[in-house]
Parts: sequence; C-alpha cells; structure tokens
Amino acid sequence: MKPIAAACALACLATIASADPARENEELPLWEFGLFNVVGSLPAYRGSDENVTYAVPLPYFVYRGKVIKAERDNVKGLLVDWGDLVGDLSAFVHVNENDDAREGMPELAPLLFEVGPALTYYLSGKNEPERVLLEMPVRAAVSLGADEESNLEYQGLHARLGISYVNYRPFGFRHWELVLSLGLDVADTDFNEYFYEIGEEYVRPDRPLYDAKGGYSGFSASATLLTRLDKNLAVRSYVRWDNISGAVFNDCPLVQAENNFMMFIAVAWKLVDSPQRAAGDPW
Repeated sequence: MKPIAAACALACLATIASADPARENEELPLWEFGLFNVVGSLPAYRGSDENVTYAVPLPYFVYRGKVIKAERDNVKGLLVDWGDLVGDLSAFVHVNENDDAREGMPELAPLLFEVGPALTYYLSGKNEPERVLLEMPVRAAVSLGADEESNLEYQGLHARLGISYVNYRPFGFRHWELVLSLGLDVADTDFNEYFYEIGEEYVRPDRPLYDAKGGYSGFSASATLLTRLDKNLAVRSYVRWDNISGAVFNDCPLVQAENNFMMFIAVAWKLVDSPQRAAGDPW
C-alpha cells in the first residue's frame, strides 16, 4: 500500500467521532493546523485474515465553520438542522490492500472515497455533556485507481445504521473524551462486487467462481478514548471489532476471517490556530 494511502486511512480511523465541538460550551479556534503521528494495525480488507501495521506522520487541518466543517476524520457540510435532528453531506477516505487470497486478481485501489448524506439524531439532546445519538449515512464509494492509474471509478453504495454514546468527562476527568459505537452495515451489489466478485478469469482450484450480491454486510463495535495532555497535545486510542457472520458475502472464497480487529494510537500536536473563535456547534 502506498504511504499516502495508509496515512489517510489511519487519520480517518484513529480520529473517528472527534469530540471537539461544544464539549463544554467553550469557544474553539475557527481553524487549527498540526501534526499527527499514528501507529495502527488494520486488515487488508474486511474479511481478510491478514493485518497490516503502519507507523506514519501526517498533517491535519480543522475548520469549524457554521456550514462547512473540515475535521481530522472527514469534511462535511450542513444540509439541515432541525434541533436534535441534523442532516449533513460528508466525505471520508479509507484504504484496502490485496492479500494472499486475492493473488493474481486486480489490485484493490489504494484509496476509496465515500461521499453522501447522513442523518444524525441526538436521542439525549445535542448540547448535553453525555450524548446518545443515532447515525444513518448513505454514501457512494469512488475508487482512485490502482497501481499507477489515477482514474476515478464508481464502486457502489454503502450505508450504515449506528448508535453512539459520547461522554466529554468520562470517569470525572475533564480533559478526557470517550466514544462507544455499535453499527450495522449494508451495501449494494456494486460495492460488494468490488471486493468479493470472482470472475472466470480469476478462478483456480482453491478459488471458485463467486457472484457477489448486495445486502447485510456485517456488524461492528468500536471505542475511542482521547486524553488531552495540554492545550496543544492530545493522545487518541481507537479499537474496533468487525464481524461479518451472516453477511451476504460471508461464503465468498476471498473471506478468510469472520472477525477483524483494528487498533490505533494517534498523537496530535497542534502547531498553530486562529485567533478568531468559533462557537461550539455539535452537528
């Protein structure tokens, strides 16, 4: 996998559910710039039995506008704000890599973007220090070429229904943040074909023909813990369990493991921020 692709993936996953906005109704910088150092392990793709470990430094930029927000894990734009129900258009990037089970098959694109609308409903109210929220994104996936190619290709739709618990003062510690999440994934035929389709030209004795279908794509549980060491330095740890038992592609020969685990530790160092403040807004 190319280093820049790994960096993007680790940045996205290690900073999921950024809890900066309105953590205690404080005003935050309109923008900030800094550096990440990320160490993490992730599967080559969902269902692979091979994990890849990376240690990469990369920059980050945060912008907290009223309509557009550029965070460490995604970029999103506000579509609707109906109190505890918020709709936004967001994008993020993740990566995949071929493993031994895909030997001789086309390389998975190093970058896979997902872009689309999402609804978030705050069950406990979005201004509470402890929040429970439902998240319902539906996104189109677009790959950015494999190997030396740079062409963009549509790869299908991916949707998720998730519930998260966010606590801005876990265990009574003011400078800690905790996020616990559960979610169910579904994807259409195009999305699952991208990862799991086996055409006649790639059949071999231990890899029979496989026709991927759309539908239920698995369950996940994750935990994120942020510790702020001072105003410019923070450490974020992230763990995630994916289970694809019962998924529509579970019987694919490319699936070698029903359970995948991801673990990341990221150290964020803020270098500079804006003197202009942005009032906290948790959408």
